[in-house]
Amino acid sequence: MAKRYQNRKLEFDRMVYAYLVKRLREPINVTDSYQVGAVDSFGAAKADNIKAFWAYTPLDRLIFNLRAVLGDQVKALPADFDDAETLMLMTSASDPSKIHSKYDGIVSIVEELTYLPPEQRWTGEPYLDKDSELTYPERVSRALTVATAMLYCMKVDGTPAAPIFGKIKDAVESTFSIRSIGSADEILGLMKSSGVADYRDLTNEGYLTLVRMAKWIVGHGLLAGDGTQDDLSGNWKQLSTVGKDGV
Repeated sequence: MAKRYQNRKLEFDRMVYAYLVKRLREPINVTDSYQVGAVDSFGAAKADNIKAFWAYTPLDRLIFNLRAVLGDQVKALPADFDDAETLMLMTSASDPSKIHSKYDGIVSIVEELTYLPPEQRWTGEPYLDKDSELTYPERVSRALTVATAMLYCMKVDGTPAAPIFGKIKDAVESTFSIRSIGSADEILGLMKSSGVADYRDLTNEGYLTLVRMAKWIVGHGLLAGDGTQDDLSGNWKQLSTVGKDGV
């Protein structure tokens, strides 16, 4: 049998297994099906209240049926990669166990922003502590939300106002297929408190940081753009060329 087929099957099976185990283990109240009212708190279907087909697909029904049959036995399923958001598993083109190495750089760049001494931080806005109790997927989501907000600063030639923060959140999902996290006050506050932005625009340090982000994002294949108007993949690709061939 062709080696290419064997390798692809192994890679695909790992991804599917990791995704299924993640879905089987997640609390019912955080599932998309529950959020749209398609199932109750026990995972039972509410046939008269299926508001969105995307949130209660045949696969969703299979997963809830499996949960009902397996019961507590789902906890005994060995997790190939349990520390990832389902969107991360859905869009990863490699072995799920390599997800950390794919995202670690962008997480580190953003979390480095919090290392400014207190006396140098902007104190007028809420401050995001890198040591807060965030899961790894939440840290990834926060990092990509901060990166996107900084890119918007460059696009609009100024610090984005809170009312347009919804566009930033849409751009995170459209560009990276990752859920956004954090409010406008938190994300913009972090940018100001860490010195990468001020009242008006990105600082010089902010522009340098943004280029570092772009090079990591493009170089490590984080872009999963959907082609909509909120997809900023082209901007990231263009920014990643800064410093190359005199650009």
